[in-house]
Amino acid sequence: MLIVLISWIVITFISFISGDALLELLEKKFQIQKPVHFSLVCLSGFALLSLICSWVSLFSGINEYIFLIITILCITRLIINFKSLKRKFQDYFNGLHSTPLALKLLFLIALFTTLAYSAFPSKCYDEGFYYIQNIKWNYVYPVVPGLGNLECRLAFNSSWHLLAALFSFRGISPYDFDDINGLLFIFAILYALSGANKLIKGEYRLNNILKTGLLLPGFLFYSSLMGPAADLAVTLFIWIIVILFVEKIEDGSIETADENMLLIWLFSFFLITVKLSAMPILILPVYLIWSAIRMKSWKIIAVLFPLSLIIICPWLIRNVILSGYILYPLPVLDVFHFDWKIPMTELIHLNSAIEGWARTASNNYQEVNSLPYSKWIPIWFSIKRIYDKLIIIGFILSFIYISINVIKNAKKYLLQRHYLVLFFTVSISIFLWFIKAPDLRFAYSYLIIGIIINLALIFRKKLLAFSLQRTKNIILFSGILAFGFMCVTLYMVEKPLALMSYSVAPAPYPIPVFTVIKVDGHPVYVPKEYQCWDGPLPCQTQLQERHPYHFRTNNLKDGFKAQRGYLINFIK
Repeated sequence: MLIVLISWIVITFISFISGDALLELLEKKFQIQKPVHFSLVCLSGFALLSLICSWVSLFSGINEYIFLIITILCITRLIINFKSLKRKFQDYFNGLHSTPLALKLLFLIALFTTLAYSAFPSKCYDEGFYYIQNIKWNYVYPVVPGLGNLECRLAFNSSWHLLAALFSFRGISPYDFDDINGLLFIFAILYALSGANKLIKGEYRLNNILKTGLLLPGFLFYSSLMGPAADLAVTLFIWIIVILFVEKIEDGSIETADENMLLIWLFSFFLITVKLSAMPILILPVYLIWSAIRMKSWKIIAVLFPLSLIIICPWLIRNVILSGYILYPLPVLDVFHFDWKIPMTELIHLNSAIEGWARTASNNYQEVNSLPYSKWIPIWFSIKRIYDKLIIIGFILSFIYISINVIKNAKKYLLQRHYLVLFFTVSISIFLWFIKAPDLRFAYSYLIIGIIINLALIFRKKLLAFSLQRTKNIILFSGILAFGFMCVTLYMVEKPLALMSYSVAPAPYPIPVFTVIKVDGHPVYVPKEYQCWDGPLPCQTQLQERHPYHFRTNNLKDGFKAQRGYLINFIK
């Protein structure tokens, strides 16, 4: 835990300096008149660093030399801008003094719990299956042509794993680091407590309620704190984007080119490169840019459009190199015919497997996907955890209530078109999620945000009548309940003695038993339990009599090409 904490301090330094540099570069074009929250600066740094890694990965692995170059640049900027950065940190620390002691204690509980989860052995199956291998390929080689032919999920091109490769400290530290999700959650908690602090002071605004709601994802995603799963990043970034959008509505600044517009645009396009399923969130920045066009803010448009292209272009290039498709794993825009292209039949099988597993957690995905909605929905609902069922029911009831009110009071709601845009974004996101891959972890942000917004609108008058003490008690109770659940779960899974085992260093990766096979004369490592973890490259996650790929050359960095006419039996 101690070494994980040290790594977080290093990552925080690099991400803050990077994010501050980006915001300072763009502040002349945008009306950044108030200090940007510390967490948002760090998250801006994450976006910038992942962008840098995306471009660099076209020519080099994201190795320790890239990490050292970035670190040296950040230290140099600290020295050059020491006075201004010192003043900013003083402002942040002064803000901490005004935070109630109870919230400070809540943060310490969250920090300790998250550190424990980050240091303990991962319980996430996909981490051993392909996350760590993906990170290792990104560390060792530039983007590898046809890597998805070795294992289709290795072509899932998430910039979050590029960031994880940058902060894996490989080649620098003997320890195994995959704790970036834990630090992301801590940034979210800091942001949440800023909203809770304002609620306690009587600032009953929807954006403060949504900020405080960021305490909940730890309760829902506690297992994701143990590894670099992109699902947590998608949930938290979507949540923050919605908060920034609501804050613009409440400030009456939808058409103003301020820091919130910049961050919404930056985070939204960054999020697409983290996970393609986040694409519906683009509705919000597109709506903002439409407002800017109406106001003829051409200088802002001239900044935002190139920024989006700079973010998206390397991600699209990586998609094509990894899989042969522009929007992998979607079988659309099939315009390239490179020899490393993944066969369309395999792509269809992969999407069917994802859809079938999300519906009933079954490997018999062909049978599941052929079931009508009336058959698989009851199965889908029955296998959910009790609090997942409550979230689903809560969203449906609140959605129906708000929909009826929108229909009954159409004129009133048309005057609040900004909220209707938000309502539409949440609705279309839930719809696409449900028909494609209704796994709750892919939609927690939209479901809970929808519930919070709807409840806040329904009980707005009662909320305004709350006493400050009652508000404080509710916030503390909710926070203690969420982190108490995480502590109890940690106790049940790991037991107290394990806490001592990982109090200094994080748990190492499991070491699988491998069988070595030959493909085109090259050794390929096949794990006994279908999880490669940090095994040697190339690692094939399943042993087959016929191998559906070939090496393109004698060099691993030149990648793999598919054996045509072969259908892979995908295993979840």
